[in-house]
Amino acid sequence: MPGPTGRDPRNVNASVIFPAHSRDYALLRGARLPFWGILPSDFQAAFGRPLFLRPATRYKAAVEGGTVTRSIFAAIILAAIAAASPAWAQKSGWYLGGEGGWTALGNQEGHLPPRVFPQTFDNGYALGVRAGYRFGPWRVEEEFRHQSNSLNHFARHPAEGERGADMLMTNAIYDLDIGLPVSPHLGAGIGLVALHDEAQVAVLGIPSVDDDTEWAFGYQGIAGLSYEIAPEVSADLDYRYMATTTPRFTTAPGLIVDGVFTGGKRFASAYGIQQVLLSLTWHFGG
Repeated sequence: MPGPTGRDPRNVNASVIFPAHSRDYALLRGARLPFWGILPSDFQAAFGRPLFLRPATRYKAAVEGGTVTRSIFAAIILAAIAAASPAWAQKSGWYLGGEGGWTALGNQEGHLPPRVFPQTFDNGYALGVRAGYRFGPWRVEEEFRHQSNSLNHFARHPAEGERGADMLMTNAIYDLDIGLPVSPHLGAGIGLVALHDEAQVAVLGIPSVDDDTEWAFGYQGIAGLSYEIAPEVSADLDYRYMATTTPRFTTAPGLIVDGVFTGGKRFASAYGIQQVLLSLTWHFGG
């Protein structure tokens, strides 16, 4: 009787499981396995099935074996999906945290037409707080952070001063559960940033280049790791890159540079900063 493929099981070729010729079965039926001296009948008595199957039985075994293989494969996929389902999906509630860390502002360019002058900043610090709500793997939060970097050089001359920022950001963060106590997360944020710029270049006899605060639109990318210390407490280690639209600061009244009066003029200077932040968060509910 033809099988599901339309082929007679008696003519199934070697690509199925075993050679289908009845002569093979007849020869192997009485053969002893080398080295062990075990007869196929001994195998059947021990395991409840023959060692060598007749052609038609082999066809049935091949079909059933394929079904079992597909079932196992489906079970593996379902188990993987279940394992990938984040544990955070069962949690929700408010949270409050504090953060602090290292900042690198590096080199920025000031533009006071027709001149362009470099500004170099030392590494600095950041301190902040955040509060938000977690639902499943998502966190939505408000963050306030202050950060500051000391001015090192202005127009290639040693200088003093700083560039500080006070920001209020709205962040969205997605936690990826990988079945470990540590879970990675990715996020982004936007908000308002108050930038304060202050510079003194004593070597040029300039007591104050500027001392001004400007508001700008800020945005940041977030990537980090979370560790659940306890059900109510977690620690985050984040890398963040934060930047703003270009602020324009006003120079000090009466400023003269290289014999040119530049007081009361606005100059543009970019703000793009890297941060490594450590935070501790308390969770309420969930």
